Amino acid sequence: MRIGSLLLTLGVLLALAGCAPAASPPSSSTPSATPVFASDAEALKAAETAYAAYLKVSDQVAQDGWKDPSRLKPFARGEALARDKATANQFAAKSLTQVGSTRYDSAKVEGVSERGRGMVVVTMYLCVDVSGVDVRGPDGTSVVPKDRQTRVPLEVDVDNFEETKMKVSRNDAWSGTDFC
Repeated sequence: MRIGSLLLTLGVLLALAGCAPAASPPSSSTPSATPVFASDAEALKAAETAYAAYLKVSDQVAQDGWKDPSRLKPFARGEALARDKATANQFAAKSLTQVGSTRYDSAKVEGVSERGRGMVVVTMYLCVDVSGVDVRGPDGTSVVPKDRQTRVPLEVDVDNFEETKMKVSRNDAWSGTDFC
């Protein structure tokens, strides 16, 4: 049974679903004539708003036993959404349920990459905190390892590529020095 390896990444539940070490930051394209954001602070606010909404729905999906990962679609896209759905299906098949909510803090902009016509990727670092989260099996017993890491550094991309709404498109564990 692979619950042990799944629970290592469970440290941030769906937020780290199928995580791979972060690659180098996306390269910047030619900037548009009018910047999408007036400052990094404005870009960070938009990215944090999108990430907070994503995290809230991720927690709701997990608290409901990972039965309806399609609820993540308005908040995630591409590879991030595909990973979340695959992990949700694995956890639902094991009848796991989350208790508690995930938090994050220490968010800061790594970079803003404008792709023209108002399309932008905001890459940020943040710390996810799962100290208030438990995952229980069908019998109600916790399946979370006692030595799990409760604060995990992430590198997250939020973009507006398919529409104007910002969505999480990449959500990877940071492979460098732990900044949490």
